[in-house]
Amino acid sequence: MLITLALGIAFLIPLVFLYFVKTRDLYATGKFPFVLVTIVWGLIAYLLAAQINPAIIQAEWATRQQVIRIVGPFVEELLKSLILIYLVRRADFNYVVDGAIYGFGAGIGFAIIENSEYIFGNP
Repeated sequence: MLITLALGIAFLIPLVFLYFVKTRDLYATGKFPFVLVTIVWGLIAYLLAAQINPAIIQAEWATRQQVIRIVGPFVEELLKSLILIYLVRRADFNYVVDGAIYGFGAGIGFAIIENSEYIFGNP
């Protein structure tokens, strides 16, 4: 029961926040399918980071503590931002708030799977 509640919180709070931000987009120039793409990309970015960070430790390029404190956050933010680089370069991107919404989408996709990992890793 507690795991179900925790998963509900892990999914609903980020999605409700994204919905709130989306409804405050006064000019509504962003496209909702792009928001969904950024959420999916956030999930993919997590899966990529989950492979890259241990590989860096395994290759002894950095210690575990260095990956946790320095390398990991850099890798994760870089991966999340790749979708934004693509979307911002599109000809139909013309409003900064769209970029913020897309950024929230990527971060929320990442957070959803990261929160799930924490929940299942520490029931």
